[in-house]
Amino acid sequence: MAQVSDIISVKKKNGRTIKNFYEGSPILFETKSGDYVEGPIEKIHHDTISVRMYVIQKVPTIFGTYVPDTLNTFFTKVNYLDIRRIKVLHPQRFIRERVPILLMIGGAGYFILNLVNGSYFNQPITDKQNLKKLGIAAGAFGAGFLASKLFPVNTFSRKGQKIVYINLK
Repeated sequence: MAQVSDIISVKKKNGRTIKNFYEGSPILFETKSGDYVEGPIEKIHHDTISVRMYVIQKVPTIFGTYVPDTLNTFFTKVNYLDIRRIKVLHPQRFIRERVPILLMIGGAGYFILNLVNGSYFNQPITDKQNLKKLGIAAGAFGAGFLASKLFPVNTFSRKGQKIVYINLK
């Protein structure tokens, strides 16, 4: 019979599980000292997480290009109480993630295209119809920028969520 590893779980206030982390699963977390630890979990035992970290850097090839290569691996152990937040991937939310970016790209793109076309065809920028179109483009860009600042996409655990150690032995 195989020995079961312990579990680190991220839970909501009501006790609902958001995500569980087992031995072998990839993890990225920030410690209370501000360090980030990323890698596969080697072992979870007695409130401590052992994570294998990789040192990856770009090294030159004989062709004069650079490729990423693993230079070193090492273990780090962190008590689960020293974790400030863990990266948990929420389901993709198209509206919260993509629409602000699309609004900014569309607004800025139309604004620049309008200015370039106006100068190419020798049309005045201060024309009433043109100012209306530029205002709409600037408004779209502003709405996208405001939405991206007011509703940031955060993939880390939040303050109201608890990081819990579950002993399975």
